[in-house]
Amino acid sequence: MVYLDMKTKEENITLIPVTKHSYAGKALNSHKALTEHGWLDIPSEGLGLWMITNWHTFDDWGATIETLTVRRLGVTKEVYSFDEGETFTLEAGEH
Repeated sequence: MVYLDMKTKEENITLIPVTKHSYAGKALNSHKALTEHGWLDIPSEGLGLWMITNWHTFDDWGATIETLTVRRLGVTKEVYSFDEGETFTLEAGEH
């Protein structure tokens, strides 16, 4: 049996979801609003929200990883979660 030590760099990244009743949801067509992924606030990357353009989930043998592709001002980054979207990190290393 393999045990993984989940040592994730603690970062203060906040998920801001789009809901049908949120300001962004009302601004968009309601069907489109429900297919949007939302935004991440990443303080270590400066002011401004990063739009989530893709959210991929992988689950195998009890280990999960969420890979989010985010974009802001023409810059694209990947953000990771190893606890089903509860916390996020910019580092994909060994967790």
